[in-house]
Amino acid sequence: MGMDTGHSKAMMRAAAKAARGALSPAQRRCFDTAIARAIEHAGLLNAAAGVVGYRSRGSEASVDGLLETLIAAGRRVYLPRVAAGGELELCRALSLREGQRPGAFGILEPEGDAEEDLGGIDAILIPGVSFDTRGIRLGHGLGYYDRLLRKLGAKALRIGIAYEAQIVPEAPADPWDEPVDWIVTETGARQRVSGPGR
Repeated sequence: MGMDTGHSKAMMRAAAKAARGALSPAQRRCFDTAIARAIEHAGLLNAAAGVVGYRSRGSEASVDGLLETLIAAGRRVYLPRVAAGGELELCRALSLREGQRPGAFGILEPEGDAEEDLGGIDAILIPGVSFDTRGIRLGHGLGYYDRLLRKLGAKALRIGIAYEAQIVPEAPADPWDEPVDWIVTETGARQRVSGPGR
């Protein structure tokens, strides 16, 4: 990563975190519900039998309600866990109320065996510090999701999750940054416009 790109990303992360942190807990809960509705309205998970979700931390947008609905409907829901070597491995979640413990960075992670066959994963919900309209995602700068997305390949639909305050016109990108296919905020779901990757 070039110094200019790295500096730009750091500044954008700080601004996006501040904008997200300025939302009240009541606003975030309301927006989380709107995000789940937007995903349903766009039909993004209609054909997905296997879905990767995430557990939010801090002021991140939460998809817990959506994941509980998917689990209750009999969908296969997987959650990430940081494994040795800095990779994310995926574990099947049968509930969000048990079978998890705080792991890396204090995020709730699933217990149990890691999923070996990733071929049945049809969609992945991806948190981000910021996204732009091309689907470029800024995470926390450690590359966990970029590596996981490369491992999942082109089959899995990539759905970026954030609040509208985190969306920027254009984010700096490096060659290894993996874009998302859709971005969903409380204002609705939109497909990425043409950009690098995919």
